[in-house]
Amino acid sequence: VTSGKILFIHRLYSGAAAYYLKLILELFDLDEKEVWERLIAKRKETFSAEARQRLRQTRAFAPIKDPL
Repeated sequence: VTSGKILFIHRLYSGAAAYYLKLILELFDLDEKEVWERLIAKRKETFSAEARQRLRQTRAFAPIKDPL
């Protein structure tokens, strides 16, 4: 079952992600350290954006308090 999420963002430390990452590194002869740094940065950026979106949704539905 898929939830439409990106494997390297939401399941970065899973076994499947490890196998895909190993394959990508071998196929494209990439620097492992650089790839990890970029993945971690993108993951942090995505989670921050999702948190901001949840906060906006919470504020949009929060009841307005009567000042009296």
